[in-house]
This record gives sequence, C-alpha cells and structure tokens, in this order.
Amino acid sequence: MRLEALRSYRILDTDPHPSFDTLTETARLAFGAPIAFISLLDADRQWFKSIRGLDITETARAHAMCETPVSTAETMVVPDLREHAKLKDHPLVTGSPNVRFYAGAPIVDHEGLALGAMCVMDTRPRDFEARDIALLEGLAVNAMTAITAHHQGHLLREAARKLTMCCDAEPLFA
Repeated sequence: MRLEALRSYRILDTDPHPSFDTLTETARLAFGAPIAFISLLDADRQWFKSIRGLDITETARAHAMCETPVSTAETMVVPDLREHAKLKDHPLVTGSPNVRFYAGAPIVDHEGLALGAMCVMDTRPRDFEARDIALLEGLAVNAMTAITAHHQGHLLREAARKLTMCCDAEPLFA
C-alpha cells in the first residue's frame, strides 16, 4: 500500500526542483550540518529527490538509513551512529564521509503513509533537542506539500493534454 501511494505521486526519478532543493539547503543551514536530503523509499532503493553534501542519487534499500522513520512513521535521531546496533557498519559510517550523526523525520501523506524522510547527517556526534526535532518534522511536512504540488501539477498537465486532444478532435461547443 505504501509503495502504491509513493508511485501514485509520480515523483520518483524526476528532475531536481527548487522547492525540494530549498528544503534540503534550509535543513543544512538550520542545523549546521554538512549533509541533508529528502529520500523516498522505493521497493529496492532509497532515491534522493534532493541531496546536499553527498554526490549520490540513490542507494540500495539495504543501505537506507531512513528505513526506520519510514517503517515506524516516527522521527529517528541517532546521536552517534558508531553506537547504533544496525547502522554502525553502514558504508557511510565506516568509510567516507565517516558520518556520525543522523536524524530523519518521516514524510507522511494524507493517508498516514510514510513515503520517505527528511534527513540531516553530520560527521561528528551531536545532540538534537526537541526544537530541532520539531523543525525537522516541519521541513518533512513541507516536503510532503512539495510532493503533493508536484503531483497536482502533473494531473493538471495531463488534464490539459486530454482537453486539447478532445478539442482538436471535436469542438466542445457549437
């Protein structure tokens, strides 16, 4: 059901867009973190709609740090990834850029399905206060708003295309 919802938004594999890039840059600046991203969790991959601080566009789902925020629909904060049972052996922790901190807030649609996560990472361990969590969760809500706007734009373009085809074939009014 979650994957069907994600695919219905027709956001996967779309081009970069300023409304998403602004959110990731805002997260980087607000938290003073070198890495921020909006990830969407597909069946076998984690795809980044926007990412700042890393030069990747996707990872295998097995390497998706946002698995927990998506599966639980709850914000996840890991002050030091080296101490996290599941993530301490993650390639981004054990190798370059040697990530130590992770926070991810689920991006939840109107039906309560978590499609992905708004995330920040740092190369040093750090604390995350309640106000930081609230800000990250607010950015995740804005990411969902941007996904919805993208989808509505797609639907409008499709309706306009169909209307044009209809009108070219036969006038609507005599």
